[in-house]
Amino acid sequence: MKTTLVQKIAWFLFALGFILYLGGQIVRLSIVYDLYIPGTLDLKSWYEWQVQYQTIKLYSNTFLYCSFGLIIAFLGSVIATFSSYKSFKTKGWIFMVFVLWYLSIVFAGKSLYSDFLLSYYLLSPSATTPQAIEMVTKSLKTESVYFLISILCQISIVFISIFKPLNNDKKILDETSSTL
Repeated sequence: MKTTLVQKIAWFLFALGFILYLGGQIVRLSIVYDLYIPGTLDLKSWYEWQVQYQTIKLYSNTFLYCSFGLIIAFLGSVIATFSSYKSFKTKGWIFMVFVLWYLSIVFAGKSLYSDFLLSYYLLSPSATTPQAIEMVTKSLKTESVYFLISILCQISIVFISIFKPLNNDKKILDETSSTL
């Protein structure tokens, strides 16, 4: 089956947005976990409040970067799903990629909503460092499960895209049956 220009553009948008989102989430977590003692959610007491506030501000600013990547990937995946649904029977790995992607979007959306609330709070003139730290800590305690499920789905997408299981091409089936 020959791929069309629309499919190529859709897959490009999906891949670009996926890379932006996944890379941005890893960078965001690296930034915010710098505030805490490793292995716990206890704040590093030797950080001054200005450093803590700037770290949280940087963490909340990267929310826009990740949201942009998620939106691009979502739009690309919707177009790619509708344009390549005929190949789901022969290429099951594409179907699994889309199932895992849409599952991860649900959990990522829940996680990004709390980040949106944090960003909105930091834009207000009454924003304080202790309240912002409390919001981040609460988010990390209660919504880390959503983020973890989302990341595991996305890592599975990468592995499925590389190894391409559930591939049911007739050429592959003919070659394996002739060797048996």
